[in-house]
Amino acid sequence: MARCSVLRRACFWASLLLLCSPPRAVGALISALARKAQWGSAQKTFKGFRPMPKSDYDSSLQRYLKILGRSKRLTVHEERVLSLDVQELQRWQAVREQLVEELQREPTRSEWSDAVGFNAAAAAKAAVEQLSKQKELHENGVSVALAAGLGTCFEGQLRLMEAAKERMIEANLRLVVTIAKQFSNRGVALQDLIQEGTLGLIHAVERYRGDDPSRAKFASYAAWWIKLHVSRAVGRGSAIRLPARLPALIAEASRMRDTFTLQHAREPNDRELAALLGVSQSRLRLVLDSSKPLLSLDATHSANLAGGDTRSLLDFVPDDDHEEPMHQLETSLQRQALSETLGLFLSAEEQDVLARCFGLDRWDGERRSHAEVAAELQQPIEYVTRTEVRALRKLRGRRGLSDLLEARGLMR
Repeated sequence: MARCSVLRRACFWASLLLLCSPPRAVGALISALARKAQWGSAQKTFKGFRPMPKSDYDSSLQRYLKILGRSKRLTVHEERVLSLDVQELQRWQAVREQLVEELQREPTRSEWSDAVGFNAAAAAKAAVEQLSKQKELHENGVSVALAAGLGTCFEGQLRLMEAAKERMIEANLRLVVTIAKQFSNRGVALQDLIQEGTLGLIHAVERYRGDDPSRAKFASYAAWWIKLHVSRAVGRGSAIRLPARLPALIAEASRMRDTFTLQHAREPNDRELAALLGVSQSRLRLVLDSSKPLLSLDATHSANLAGGDTRSLLDFVPDDDHEEPMHQLETSLQRQALSETLGLFLSAEEQDVLARCFGLDRWDGERRSHAEVAAELQQPIEYVTRTEVRALRKLRGRRGLSDLLEARGLMR
């Protein structure tokens, strides 16, 4: 207790000394205190450091999660105080960008401080008032006395506001990991989802206003932005671009299925799952089909990796529409012979209309309706019908053509 009392008195007199000293002396004292704080923090870190065995660090992601486990959460009051600093930092940054546009160059510190209306005396007074409220500022190793000294200069105030922003981001990174895990196994690596979620968290920190009484808690506010960025990353990472709402429905369907399975010891059917999600069964089928993983036909078959076989998945997938080479050759020769034969008895326009209607001009033989042929030729439907009837009438009286025309479906 006596040691804490001595520390408080020392901080108080150091702050008064900062206020009463000339600017040059203040700068020298701040530099000395900063070096002392950095040396003490580095010495403490060195003494307390114990190398962890390599087995504990299986991956960079696990090391990242271990670091997040050491960060302390913020109280509601701390979130509001830090958000005010972040809002002031955003205002300063906006003023700086405006100066860059007006001056067509980077503004000096003096120009920047004058533009934001920085008052050193008011900042020093506010810093001294903090001495009686808290012993540490943002838990970054800088004492309150040093914070009071930094508050008297523009550079120091800027660093304090940047530290407030970093503290809010660091304290909520675990929320990013929690939300990113909900969107895992969607074709995007978890590390990439965490990066996108962190961008959403930074966006939330910059936009959150803690002084607004109607504003929700920061965790709820940040969760919305994190989910938005992560879901967009899942949509961009998919080989097939999905609607913005669909990834969220896929995650919700997976969660509902797991919950139903735990409660009823069986998986829900489509009707039950659709009722839980509040969507139709056709919509649910679209969601389930979109959640299936995509496989590349050029990917090497996993079962053949050990044996050194480099055949792709395409080599193992049957093609039901594949035709034998001899059958393809026969079809090609038959189509060529039919085209030459029709050219002997029909005009060019009759041959063109007949070929389009019965698919003679297509390799797959797909027929088209009179309306489709009329749209292609930019003619009325009556023209196509009249030309087809006239062409078929000419062909019916020709010997030797009946078998060939029946084989192609032109004559019945």
